[in-house]
Amino acid sequence: MKRRLIRFLMISMTTLMLCGCGKQYTTEISLDEIVESKDRNETNFDEKDDVEEISIGSSDNEVVADLKHADESSDENSENQNVDGSSEMVDDAFRLVIAELQRALNSDDEAMLTSLGFDIEIKWANSLGYAEYDYDGDGINELIIGEDEGTRTFVWAVYEKYQTGDGWNTTVAVSGYARNRYYLMDGNRLLNEWSAGAADCGTDIYKLDSAGGKFLESSVYDDYSSQCIKLTLQPIY
Repeated sequence: MKRRLIRFLMISMTTLMLCGCGKQYTTEISLDEIVESKDRNETNFDEKDDVEEISIGSSDNEVVADLKHADESSDENSENQNVDGSSEMVDDAFRLVIAELQRALNSDDEAMLTSLGFDIEIKWANSLGYAEYDYDGDGINELIIGEDEGTRTFVWAVYEKYQTGDGWNTTVAVSGYARNRYYLMDGNRLLNEWSAGAADCGTDIYKLDSAGGKFLESSVYDDYSSQCIKLTLQPIY
C-alpha cells in the first residue's frame, strides 16, 4: 500500500513538473514570437519610410527639371537678348540678305557682293558675323554685318527694313570698307575712321536719327575707340 502511494505521489509530482515546464516553455515561445513580430513590423516600417523618401527625392528632381525647362523657355521667349543689347534672333526680312551674302562669299561672286552693298574686300574679313541691333534708337532692330576686332565691332554694313504693300523689304543704310570704317557708339552714334591717303585722313562722329538719317556731329582727332560698342556676332559661315 505504501509503495503504491509513493508511486502515485511520484507520478503526480512528475506530471505537475512536466505541466509546469510545458507552460513555461510555451510562454517563452510566445514572447519570442512577439519580439520577432515586432522586429518585422519595425523593419517593414523602415522600408516604407525609405520608399517614401526615395519617392520624395524623385519628385524634387522632377520639380527642378520643370523649373529648368521653364527657365529655358523663358530665355527662348526673350529672343535670346545679349548683354550688349543685340539679339541672336533674325527677322525674316533679313534672312534673305544673310543667305545671299553667304552664297556670294562661298562662290567668290564679286558682282553679287557689290549688288548687296558690300565692298569686295569683305572676302578677306576675319570673324565675319551678324547681329540684330537697334543702332538708331527707333525701337526697330537693324541687321548689322560686322567683323570682330577684339574690343569693338567693325561695321561692314547696316541693313534697315521698311514695309510696303508687298511686305517687308531691306535697304543698306551704312556701308564700310578698309579705308572707310564704321564703328557703333553709345547714344545712337557712329564713329567713322576714314583715309584717302597719308595726308588726308580723319575721324568723324555721326548722330543717327529714327528716320535713318546720318548727320555729322563732330570731327575729332582724339582716340574714341574705347567708346565703341562690341557686339555679340553670329558667324556668317
